[in-house]
Amino acid sequence: SPKAAESLERIVATAEKKKAQELAAAPLEPLTLDEETERWFKANSPTEKEMQLVQEMKEILAEQDISLDNFFMDSSLLKKVETGPNAAVHVNHDKVLPTVGKLLLRIHQVIKETPSLSRLGVRYRIWSEMVDQKGSMESLLPLALLWCMLESCAAEGLFEFFKRVSVQKEVLREWVDNTVVPTALKCTDPTVSRLDYVRQILQGAEEHKVEGNSLFKGAKFKEAINAYSIAIRMLEQFYTGDKHILQAAKDVTVACHLNIAACALKLPGPGMVERATQECTYALALDKSNPKAFYRRALSFLRTTDPAVNSGQGKETEIEAELFPEQNKKPEESPPRNVLVAWAIRDLEQALELAPGDKAIKTELEKAKKEAREAVKKKVLQDKTPTEHTGQVALDDGSGEDQMSKVLEMMRSAREELKGMDDLKRRDRAAELTQRAAAMLGVMEGESDEEKE
Repeated sequence: SPKAAESLERIVATAEKKKAQELAAAPLEPLTLDEETERWFKANSPTEKEMQLVQEMKEILAEQDISLDNFFMDSSLLKKVETGPNAAVHVNHDKVLPTVGKLLLRIHQVIKETPSLSRLGVRYRIWSEMVDQKGSMESLLPLALLWCMLESCAAEGLFEFFKRVSVQKEVLREWVDNTVVPTALKCTDPTVSRLDYVRQILQGAEEHKVEGNSLFKGAKFKEAINAYSIAIRMLEQFYTGDKHILQAAKDVTVACHLNIAACALKLPGPGMVERATQECTYALALDKSNPKAFYRRALSFLRTTDPAVNSGQGKETEIEAELFPEQNKKPEESPPRNVLVAWAIRDLEQALELAPGDKAIKTELEKAKKEAREAVKKKVLQDKTPTEHTGQVALDDGSGEDQMSKVLEMMRSAREELKGMDDLKRRDRAAELTQRAAAMLGVMEGESDEEKE
């Protein structure tokens, strides 16, 4: 009856309102862009060619009928919906999904020919246009579609995004419901500002980091690496070449690099230890005083084994091949064990200096120093055996222990010396010190000139 229908409508509206309140994202922290950041946004504004292509994509969208009546089963219900997640239940998927699928294919070709269209400056311009319009839902839907396409390409990669949404209809549906509709509704809010876009990127990256943490706890390390990698890609657009323009972006990026390293150390197989070392080095490039980065890099040095073990041999899974394409390359031979242990001791001492009370760092440092001492003793015992030519026995004058002490002291001194150098000089000096340390520990004795090089 009409009365029953009216009653049912009130129940549905109440349920939707309650769900909207539950799903509403937590308010973001206030964000203030400093002058340097504002200059960066102006300097990275879209070029004239990029704006021409944006206009071309808008015209492609205008060719389709993306009216509210076609997009939603009952557009009048939108007035009763307060947030994006609830609006999705009213989307007319039978009409919308085929239309959006065709649009994606056409716009994909434009973006493929000009990948720079997905860069931050272009997306920020489109977001600003949506916010400044303060328009109706109908006028914002086409822009929201375009903006969400570019956002997804930037976060996942052009090929990865279009492959994902074109393979399964359900994935495309989720993208429309959970990304496009909430974005359009958000921009109808008169309180939304241009800065909310930056907040949204930061929050999105944080959400991927949290997802990665959850996957890590469930021992799904490969999937966690993928989540952390998406967060890093979302935030790398704030990187100017020598630093992040936003501290929040830098903090999340460093955390994700370190978390990827932790995942790699948990995964067996070729390339994982090297991946951990690489991720920790990336983290240290952004934060030179991070004890966790020094600690995990030291662990990766200590877990580096014989080159044959990390040679990339063995059957790779499809996921490994996709996540770690570098494994298909011929790996570089690992440094001698003595050198790896010396590097680990250097990093552990630096970590302990930054975090004096950390028991895990102290334990690993003691283990590494013990291994170094035993290696020196073993070398001394080998030197005591009769020589091939003279039959003489080398005397144990304690020089092995002295040499290790000298190497460690040299590295401690070098740490301060390297701090004041630029990257190129620092690399050259580090290579020189490494070669000297190897010679002092005797790992190069008996090798040809080519092998030493």
